[in-house]
Amino acid sequence: VAVGQATQLALALGELLPPGTLQIFGLARFPFDLAAEGPLRQSLARTQRLLLVDEHYAAGSLTETLRTLLPPVRHLRVACAHYAAGMRYGSSRFHLTQAGLAPAQLRVEVDALLAAT
Repeated sequence: VAVGQATQLALALGELLPPGTLQIFGLARFPFDLAAEGPLRQSLARTQRLLLVDEHYAAGSLTETLRTLLPPVRHLRVACAHYAAGMRYGSSRFHLTQAGLAPAQLRVEVDALLAAT
């Protein structure tokens, strides 16, 4: 499940994996209502796995809110940017890599999520 602009990251991640490995859901409707998200609800029920991708701080982000709204899943991984004081300026790609949100880094998360059965 990707929030906002992070949907582009999730789509790039999907290109790195074999077809059918991921179902990508981009959230753009708020407030979020899981009851209205049939395909997402069905996917969670079937797989019991979830990767939330959000480019914002973990505390107070939409990802934090979604964790309270989504049903519990066995293997939850949350990828959020962590910005430290004194971080250097750089390109968007630089900051995504620093935060662990580059598609290749997200693939490591997906591989670990799929291996944890």
